[in-house]
Amino acid sequence: LTGAGVSAESGIPTFRGADGFWTVGSKNYQPEELATWEKFNEMPEELWRWYQYRWGICRRAKPNPGHAALVELDKVLPGGCLLVTQNIDGLHLQAGSPPDRVCEIHGRIDEMRCDERIEGACLYGVDLDNEENVSKARATIAKTPEPAENEKDEILPLCSRCGIRQRPKILWFDECYNEVFYRQKTVLQAVETCDVLFIIGTQLTTGLPSRMVQAAMKGGAIVVRMDPEVDLSNPRSAGMLHIQAKSGEALPRVVADVQALRKEPFPAPLAVPPGLSSARSSVKASSSTAGRARAHETGTVTPASTSRITRRASSSSTAVSASVASTRSPGRSASRGLPPRDGRGLAFRGVPSASATAAAAALASGGAVGFFVYGTLRPDDDSGASWTKSFIEGLEGEAAILDGASLYVDGLYPGLNFERTRCSVRGVLLTPTNGDTKILQAKLTEADRIENYPEWYDRTVAPVRTASGEIRQAFVYHRTGRTDREKSALIPDGDWMSRRR
Repeated sequence: LTGAGVSAESGIPTFRGADGFWTVGSKNYQPEELATWEKFNEMPEELWRWYQYRWGICRRAKPNPGHAALVELDKVLPGGCLLVTQNIDGLHLQAGSPPDRVCEIHGRIDEMRCDERIEGACLYGVDLDNEENVSKARATIAKTPEPAENEKDEILPLCSRCGIRQRPKILWFDECYNEVFYRQKTVLQAVETCDVLFIIGTQLTTGLPSRMVQAAMKGGAIVVRMDPEVDLSNPRSAGMLHIQAKSGEALPRVVADVQALRKEPFPAPLAVPPGLSSARSSVKASSSTAGRARAHETGTVTPASTSRITRRASSSSTAVSASVASTRSPGRSASRGLPPRDGRGLAFRGVPSASATAAAAALASGGAVGFFVYGTLRPDDDSGASWTKSFIEGLEGEAAILDGASLYVDGLYPGLNFERTRCSVRGVLLTPTNGDTKILQAKLTEADRIENYPEWYDRTVAPVRTASGEIRQAFVYHRTGRTDREKSALIPDGDWMSRRR
């Protein structure tokens, strides 16, 4: 879904604020006042001149790198992707996006049709939401004439068939979406079953885009939003991954990342977890690729220069959210539900040791400063697990990302596996509130008990990236080599909250 921000990078103004005024006589109008059928019916010649002025600006614009990147993204993804745009400039088609996969939900400024609300018009009384009328309705569309050099010379065209005045093929504020001209049903049907909804350069203030987000979230899709401005306090930001960047700068990097990711075998080859010596592990470099497309995440571009990645998965003020479908009890036996270790990949077991001793050794060597948690130990977990509240007491959290790992639905539980992959796992870095290492040692003992280490999970120390941009060492519980990755669902964005319920 693309909006005005993408076109703005091609030099097309948003027609809001100072650049949106249009003067008729001594009165200034804003787009919200002008862009209605009621106003067009009141002064059609004046409104036609305004649209021709806007068409004159749009026709001088050229596609930018963001448009080109979306063309490449369509080629990379098997079957392509449906491109829904609020922009009326036609630049996506000019850039080369396939016409049959582009839905211009607000119309086109370079096209016109006879005004079907006037009696005698070609489409007067025709149901524009009935797909059977698509051919008949689209046959009435004509190209808008080039703007006159002098706006006073503009003449409102008449339909060559019925003689009724023409109108811009644009959705006005006092009109409803329909299937015939704006493909409303097509868009909603597609978004209800999509895996990822990528929102680029729009504030989601109009009806259909907002409904798209709601439908995607209801269907369990991952929603990624890219915009130069990110306001996590805005309710519209809830439940999305956010990339703070201009589309023309970041989209080419996103596409390059997806291209590289799709070249990975699936499952990706397992990797020796950081901090685990080769003497304690045995790696089998095998993986399966038969008939399996690599799931990918467009929202994990490694930050470079000005891009920033944040997360808001609930309407609360927290930046990261996670949950599980059920709770688990500490200390239960390994025979009660988790799949066996993955015989095709990494086969190893961490050497158990006293938790306090391990923590002290890690701290003394400049190692772990806290815990990277991604399931029920997250402070924003909503599963109702009995141990979460007591475990996070005395700890503070910051959103963090663990690179080189994937997250699977391993039975009912999260199965983090270290892999040679571009994927990442999203979670929270928990560190002692006052830097008290004694708390960290006690928490390690508690975490070992909760995670049933080493019977269920292995543990290592690995670097994680925090939301503030730091790289910090953390204890990580994982199931590398234990998860049956061929039979377990991969969570594409690496966030336990995002899994399909």
